[in-house]
Amino acid sequence: MPQWVDKCPPGVEKKLEALTIKRLTWEVTSEPNKFKIKELDSLKQFNTMLSTTHQCTCKGIYPCIHILFVLTKVVGLATTDPIIWQPSIREYQLEIIVSKIEDQKKCCFCGESMPVFSGCQSCRKAFHMKCLELKTNSLHTQGSGSSRNLMCLNCGENVNNSVAQSVKKCSKCSTTMQTDFFECLLCEKFSLCPSCHKCTRHNHPLIKRAIRTVSNNQAKVENVNELLFREINPEDYDVLLSLDTASQGQTKNHVLSTQEFDRISVRNASVVSESSKCPICLEFYRRGEKCVVLPCGHTMHFICGRKWLTECSENCPVDHSSARKDY
Repeated sequence: MPQWVDKCPPGVEKKLEALTIKRLTWEVTSEPNKFKIKELDSLKQFNTMLSTTHQCTCKGIYPCIHILFVLTKVVGLATTDPIIWQPSIREYQLEIIVSKIEDQKKCCFCGESMPVFSGCQSCRKAFHMKCLELKTNSLHTQGSGSSRNLMCLNCGENVNNSVAQSVKKCSKCSTTMQTDFFECLLCEKFSLCPSCHKCTRHNHPLIKRAIRTVSNNQAKVENVNELLFREINPEDYDVLLSLDTASQGQTKNHVLSTQEFDRISVRNASVVSESSKCPICLEFYRRGEKCVVLPCGHTMHFICGRKWLTECSENCPVDHSSARKDY
């Protein structure tokens, strides 16, 4: 075992300085101690492996800049930590490094593991975007996380919450998805094609989405399943309101004009029935109240019926038959 080096060698110091301006990205592999490092300027890609003696395919002087990048940016070790410039490390030290990598794959809010990294690119804090939204909403009583820029609660940096991609690829087989696919509600970039969805077990809820251009209202309706896994807030009103419209294949409900509403029969509550309820406000009819009698025979309070038929829908709220009369 080589002797422990307390002071950072001058060559390593220069590489750490160069690391602050060098543009590098990384991808995880199936093994927690192996990474793919890509240089954005030269587009070169190298494979690194953390072990008792770290290895990199660049064949540079040990430790190379790619190994230093993994240890400082991915693992999160400080640049002053002596372990990053040691010629070799012990097994227990390697286990500590691997455990830190495993912790980065878990959401800091719910503790669930994530198949791909999702979180802050600045401080490398891992979390589900939905968990961050819920936590942000609990700290701010007004507004929702989806309507404002989300910030990392650890370092305060803005977090990119855009998950829309022009090309969707399966997270398991990497094939480009042409039609429908299944997307995780918590993992930001985890999607499965229909074939992989049948044979893959995932810990989080998956919802089915379609690859097509949709209007804002239709997009809201497609995402309405997300309401099943979080609390409903006032900003969800438009989503819920558009659900009934889209389920009928319509973009706008047909309503009655004022002239058409005036043609509908109006009777006294004593004639209708004092033991029945208005289907709009769910209140019992009182003697002497004006009630609207639809062609199908169902009744509503006059005020409730006018608001429903002239602002919401021309159909009866009970049997959905049209209240429009042909004259």
